[in-house]
Amino acid sequence: MKAISKLLLTGSLVVLTCLAVNSQPWTKHGKLLVTQENPHYLQHSDGSPFFWLGDTGWEMLRRLNRDEMVKYMSDRSAKGFNVIQTVIISEFIHMDKVTNFYGDSIFVAENPEKPMVTPGNNPAIAHEYDFWDHVDFAVETAQKLELYIGLVPSWGEWVTPRSDKALFNTTDQAYNYGWFLGNRYKSAPNIIWILGAIAIPMNGAMVLSFGVPWPKASQMGPPD
Repeated sequence: MKAISKLLLTGSLVVLTCLAVNSQPWTKHGKLLVTQENPHYLQHSDGSPFFWLGDTGWEMLRRLNRDEMVKYMSDRSAKGFNVIQTVIISEFIHMDKVTNFYGDSIFVAENPEKPMVTPGNNPAIAHEYDFWDHVDFAVETAQKLELYIGLVPSWGEWVTPRSDKALFNTTDQAYNYGWFLGNRYKSAPNIIWILGAIAIPMNGAMVLSFGVPWPKASQMGPPD
C-alpha cells in the first residue's frame, strides 16, 4: 500500500511539474509580438491576446534579498499579475546607496561598459554571487512563477540627469551596455525590455542605443 501511495504521489508531482511548464505563456502560446492590426496591443505568436497586468517593483533588484524576492513575486503571481516591472540601474543609486542588498555594485567604478561580473554564482559564497547573479535569480524565479519581467536597463536619470551627472555620456556606452544585456539574457523567454522610465524628455538616440544591439547580441558574443 505504501509503495502504491509513493507511486501515486510521484506521478502527481510529475503531472504538476508538466502542467507548470506547459502553463508558462511563452511555452503555451509563443513569444510576444506587437499586433500587426493595431500596434498599441501585444499578442503571442499563436495569435492569443496578451493583457499586461503589471506590478511595479522598481527597487526589487537592489533592495530585496533572495528570500524576499521569492516571497514578493510569489504573492504577485498568486494575485494574478503577469508582469513584474523593475529596473537594473535604480533612480536612487546616488541618493541612497550604489550597491544592492548584498553590497554588490552594478559596474566597476560606475563605468557602464564594465559590468561587475565575478567567476561563479554560488549565493553562499559572497565573492562569487555578484549583482548580475542576483538579476539572473530574479529572472529565473519569475520564469518559474510564470511571470514576465518588464526590465528597464537604466532609469532615465542616468541618460538625462535632473541634477546629478549622467552615467551614459555616449551612444557607444549605451550600445555596449545593451550588448552585454542582450548577450547575457538571450535565452530568457520571459523578459520584456522597457526603454524609458523618467518624467522629463530624454536623449532619444542614447536610449535607443540600449536596444540596437539586442538582436545581434542574442546570436553572437561580445562586440568587436
